[in-house]
Amino acid sequence: MNDKFQNRIYTFGGFRLDTAEHALRHGDEPVPLTHKAVELLILLVERRGQTVTKNELMDALWRDTYVDENNLAVTVMMLRKAFGESAFDKKFIETVPKRGYRFVASTEETTADLLIEKQTTTRITIEEKETQGLKSGLRRRRFVFASVAVALVGLGIFLAVRYFPKDQKTSAAKTDVPRTLAVLPLKNLSAETDEALSIGLTDALITRLGNIRGLAVRPTSAVLPFTASGETPQAIGGKLNVETVLESSIQRVGNRLRVSVQLVKTADGSILWTENFDETEADLFNFQDSISARVADAFRLKTADGQTASRRTDDTEAYKFYLRGRHAWNKRTPEGLQQSVRFFEQAIDRDPTFALAFAALADSFALLGEYNAAPPRESFPQAKAAAEKALDIDAGLAEAHTTLAYALASYDWNFAEAEREYRRAIELNPNYATAHQWFGELLFGLKRFDESEREIARAAELDPLSPIIQADLGLLLHYLRDYDGARAQYQKTIRSFPDFPIVHAQLTLTDERQGKYDEAVASTLEFLRLSGLDENTRSALSEVYRQQGYQGFLQTLIAGTNAEAQKRYIPAFSQAFLYARLGDRENTLIWLEKSFTERHRYMAFIAADPEFDFLQEDNRFQNLLKRIGLKS
Repeated sequence: MNDKFQNRIYTFGGFRLDTAEHALRHGDEPVPLTHKAVELLILLVERRGQTVTKNELMDALWRDTYVDENNLAVTVMMLRKAFGESAFDKKFIETVPKRGYRFVASTEETTADLLIEKQTTTRITIEEKETQGLKSGLRRRRFVFASVAVALVGLGIFLAVRYFPKDQKTSAAKTDVPRTLAVLPLKNLSAETDEALSIGLTDALITRLGNIRGLAVRPTSAVLPFTASGETPQAIGGKLNVETVLESSIQRVGNRLRVSVQLVKTADGSILWTENFDETEADLFNFQDSISARVADAFRLKTADGQTASRRTDDTEAYKFYLRGRHAWNKRTPEGLQQSVRFFEQAIDRDPTFALAFAALADSFALLGEYNAAPPRESFPQAKAAAEKALDIDAGLAEAHTTLAYALASYDWNFAEAEREYRRAIELNPNYATAHQWFGELLFGLKRFDESEREIARAAELDPLSPIIQADLGLLLHYLRDYDGARAQYQKTIRSFPDFPIVHAQLTLTDERQGKYDEAVASTLEFLRLSGLDENTRSALSEVYRQQGYQGFLQTLIAGTNAEAQKRYIPAFSQAFLYARLGDRENTLIWLEKSFTERHRYMAFIAADPEFDFLQEDNRFQNLLKRIGLKS
């Protein structure tokens, strides 16, 4: 019989893989896996004992979808977790370095006639229905005719909704309805147009369109790298893995502003919809309302409340301060963050009921602590207060729930309440990448790795060009002690974002764990270069390593950090981490206690971080975990 009519069942190590049911069981219990994970497992098992290359797997699983190899690595990791494999004990799936994967478990195969199984099932179903009242052939025929009629009507409704527009003027309605969109930064067509205004308008439009139910909009951080790009919207849409791109330009003529908008289909570059909007600057809000309403009509979708998302201030000047604040905040530098605080405070002075400005102010204070621009005991209480004020004004603001959750997890170490806030934020806006990312970080700090993987993978799907999210995917693998996987992810991130300092620092730790000290020093020096350390100092550090080895190199970094701490705020956790890498138990514990007093954010991760594994048997460390709330 043709193989496509046979159900293949594979058993191995207590597991049962059913190709017809597309399901994996362990004993009598189903193993929860995604559809792609089961497809991957079937591919590997069917070619058990053979190396299946990454290209073959990518082509089979994601032929019509723009994804990178990280999706494959995450899916393999999901299977390994289901099998209970560790990074050092690969009983089922073996990694073939630089090539692919191989299924190595001893496997038994059985087949069954799928057609016979389906006929038997159908016969039983009909007999059951007969006992419930379908006793005569006539009634069965009526049932069949009715089923066909329902199917035909359903098909007609489907075709009418999918292919026939409600409004003949809406050109986009003639095409399949897209579900993913990137809003490119507005292009300035006149020297008089404020750059901050155009970028801020882009951010505001993304926020507004992100409220459209059923539409995933790429976040501002994903599109800003294309501000001065010469690439076509079609090419950018491909990189961002979206079906459509909203391209806009802004021009000032006297006190009037013109915004030209066109919706471009990524697949073929065709224009689905285009329009111009002319308003006076005083009517700035009308731009967002008009554009988002027309785009929503083009997609034939509605926002959560059936209306265009409401503005959160009627004060034009307050809104301009907010836009300039967002522009400064997106720079992600200590100076930019401090400048954003001033802009948001000016917006709030103009309109004390401007909830979005309070939420943005909370974001700024939160990242001041993250970027070591202010001690946590100064920045996080302010972040929390601003987020709570935003929610007092507008309880449905996902951004404020997210930042409140971040403060609860990072400063209060109230992990249960933080989780509730993250889940509320995601419920309000399922397409807010930052909520998924930060929630994923909380979960891997709590060693809930499977859940963390889902959240961070979702964040990466929503914001595929975010360097910090890509780095988080590597950090998750590092925490799983999958150093090969972590290293591959960091290197991929560096290829895409070579000037992103954090990923070089993270790669240092993976190199170190694998005993690749030359590479670890090179990664450290690159991190220091990108962080502004001068060439002479870097050369001196390189010479220290050559003469004194890696221990001497780390000790010199500790001495340098101590000296720098005399001039400006340096977290105690920096020292704790360096001493941990040296394996210095006593000094690590001393500096961790200081970090506890400072309430540094990274204290929430020490239970999961492999750097502190050597302290796990120390009662003092276990007591510290209890005080943080990482151990019952």
